[in-house]
This record gives sequence, structure tokens and C-alpha cells, in this order.
Amino acid sequence: MGACSGKQHRRGNHHHIRTRHHYYEDKLVLDTLQALRECREQDVPDSFKLISYLAEEGKTGYPLWDAKTLLKLIEMLDLSTDVTNSSIMEKCGRSDVSPTTDIFRNVAIVIGLLAARFPGVMSTSMFTEGVQDFLLSNLDPSRHKSLILYSLIALEKFALASGNKEKLLTTDIAQRIKVLEESFSDAIDPIHKQIHFCSQWLLDNIFLIDGRPFSFEICDTSKVNVMLNSGDANGHFKISSDGLKARCDSVLFESVRSTYCLYSGVWFYEVTVLTEGVMQIGWATKDSKFLNDEGLGVGDDEFSFGYDGCRQLLWHNAESCRHAHKRWTPGDVVGLLLDLNKGKIYFYLNGVKCSETFRTKKQGFYAAASLMEMQQAEFNFGSKPFKFKPQGIKFECMNSWAYLSEEEKRILPKPFKKDIVLETTFDSNCCAICYDQEASVELLPCRHRDLCMKCAMQCEVCPMCRSVISSRQPITKYTLV
Repeated sequence: MGACSGKQHRRGNHHHIRTRHHYYEDKLVLDTLQALRECREQDVPDSFKLISYLAEEGKTGYPLWDAKTLLKLIEMLDLSTDVTNSSIMEKCGRSDVSPTTDIFRNVAIVIGLLAARFPGVMSTSMFTEGVQDFLLSNLDPSRHKSLILYSLIALEKFALASGNKEKLLTTDIAQRIKVLEESFSDAIDPIHKQIHFCSQWLLDNIFLIDGRPFSFEICDTSKVNVMLNSGDANGHFKISSDGLKARCDSVLFESVRSTYCLYSGVWFYEVTVLTEGVMQIGWATKDSKFLNDEGLGVGDDEFSFGYDGCRQLLWHNAESCRHAHKRWTPGDVVGLLLDLNKGKIYFYLNGVKCSETFRTKKQGFYAAASLMEMQQAEFNFGSKPFKFKPQGIKFECMNSWAYLSEEEKRILPKPFKKDIVLETTFDSNCCAICYDQEASVELLPCRHRDLCMKCAMQCEVCPMCRSVISSRQPITKYTLV
């Protein structure tokens, strides 16, 4: 069994763009969007070059305006084009043309990405009546499921602008989404599960319905003793009411840890991936610094280890090595085994053990995961039977040992969090990050005094002025200002 040396790939040099010149333009659009989501280099994806050629030469399988429209929208994603012509968006919402479902799906994807990349006034100008009608008409259980999903996501992005949200609240959008929530409540298929998750999240957080109970009020968590820690995650990271499902629709690389910490013994948990994109799933200590704006997540520092089934890599300390497993697909199950007695970490895919392993002398690990945009996964810490138990290894499951109070199990939606903040008064000298501890540290060289020591140790730059922190000095009553 080989150990993962982590010397083959450095962060930023591991992206693999596949050239497939025989794809129709709908697939090329998706390849381009996937490349734009995954890549941090400035190289132009091959799929983008080919669709440019097809659009210019008119060699498309669809009406020429479809390819040109999508090409124009993709150019906008590069932030190099001045987006001033909302007529392009209007054309996407026209009902007098009949492109294939693939084109409709691609348009919904691109519109959603544009709404996320150009918030505020630009988002409002893009959200024309045609775009609104196009997206709302797709919220029908009889429509193609990918079209429903990406229309939900696009509407969420547009609703971030208050003007757009006010327009949508005058429509029947909440009732349409409620029908989707009910239609896919017993979903088994991965994309059906995504539709149900997104529908429920929107009804809990954005498009509220009078008389409809919030999900956390009716969710049965009596057998759940370990959850994803909503207090550990960024506000853009979506966690279900049972604390076992996570989704990222943010443009950042969002991360989360579980609620239970491990110091000794052998432990196992499973994750079912519902999407096939970039996720890094594994283990992290409390010292892991998840810098989402820099694209750093689980496996990108010395305190965490991650399994990446999309790019087929194992990550530790921002270095990676390739593993032998096939690329994961929606519905695949990742198994994660942590042996703190021997200091080893093992990974499984659908019960097949990865030949590469990690070694560690550290303790205090949490189950952890980082998700890129439009990715979703389900976690099982032992509250239900595992699908692929490791053979020949005696292990414990976290759910059998942990405990959470009813209050700790509550994952509140945004309206509740907002009310709590408005009703809460904070000490004038409390930490500007956690609000729990007294601000007791002076950051140097900027000399800001707004953090407690625990939060200050998690920061590499001052959250007030963004200056790089060279040292942290405890404040005493004798410290001169």
C-alpha cells in the first residue's frame, strides 16, 4: 500500500481540460462553463475556441442566434466585456422559438451565472420580463429536471437584488416552488434530490409562504447526534435542517466541519455525492484555515486531508497526488476512515479502497468538506446504516458517541437569524468576529484591537483593513495605545 507523497501536483497546476471537437454546441457550452468554474488559470478553454468558430461560421445544429447568444453570455463571464445590452437576455426568454431542452438548460445556467457575477444594478437590468417569464415557466414538474434545477438557481441569484425580489414576490413563484418541493419530497435520483433541496431552501429563506412551517420546525433529528456545523460555515453555504446535506451555489470554495471532534480510535463516515464537480472531502482540525476567497479548502493546509473524486486527486498541505479510483459520478459513495491509533487515513469509493493513504501524527480531527459552485452532497455519520462498510477493520461511528442538545440541532433559516441579530445587544468591546469573547488582541502593524485571541489566530490578514498580520499582542490595561 503506497503512501501519498503529495509531490505530483501543486495547487493551481492540476486542472485538466478535455478537448472534444465532436460535441454539439450545447455540450461545448457546458464544457466551457465547467472549465471556467474549475480553472484558475487564464487559458482559454478549447471548448470556448470551438464554439467561437461554430458561431462565426454558422456551423451549428441550432438557429445561429442561439449559438451567438450563448457565446456572448459566456464572454461576459470573463468580466472583460462591458455588459450593457439587456436585449440579449430578452432574447433568451423568447417563447416564439423552439430550441432543444439542452439549449434551454444552457441558457438557464448562463443566466444564473451572470446574475451571480453581476449583482445589484446590473442584475436588475438583466432581469427583464422575458427572462422572468422564461425562468418561471420552467418551474413545472413536467419539465426536464436539469432545466428545473438551473432555473431555481438562477431565480435565487436574481432575488439577491432587492428590486428583482420585489418583482418576483408579485408573481406565483412561491406556489410554483411549493409544488416542486412536494413533487420531489421522496426523491431518490440525485438530480431530483437537488431540486427538492433547492426548493425547500428557497421557501425557508427567500420566498416565504404564510402558514407553511419552516423545515427545522418539522424535521425529525431525534436519531441525529452529529451534524455539519452551521456555525462553522460561511453564510452562503447551504445546510439542510437535519444537518446532513450540504450544497454550495456560491462562486467561492465553501467549507464546513462536523460538530464532533476525534482524538483517538478508528472512525468512519460516508458521503454520497449528488453532483460530479469539484469537492474535497475528508478530515480537518480546528486549526485548518478555510480561505474560501482564495479557493483553499479541505486538504489545502497542513491541518487537513481531502479526497477529490472529480479531478481524481488526494490533497494535503495544498499538494496533491493522483489516486487510482475512477472519476466519481452522481450517486457514488465516498467512504472516509481515520485511524488515529496508527496515524493513517484511508479513502473508499463505493466500497473500493484507495491504494494511496495519508499518514498523520495530528489529533483533534473533524469530518470536513469543501464544495465548489453547484455542488451538493449528503453525509452519514452513523445515524443510518452505512452503504459500504470497510471490511476487516473494526471502527466506531461518530453518531454513537456524540451528543447534541435540541437547541444545538436547530439550523435556522435566514429570517430567524436576522431576527436574532436585531434582538441581540453586544458589548461594545466584544470580538468583531465571534461576538462571544472580549476583544483582547492588538494586531501588528495595523494596531487594530477588534478581535479575541482565538479569532485573531485564525486570521492572516486584519479583517478591518486587510493588512497582513505580522504579530498579535495581548491587550492589558497597561498596554499603551
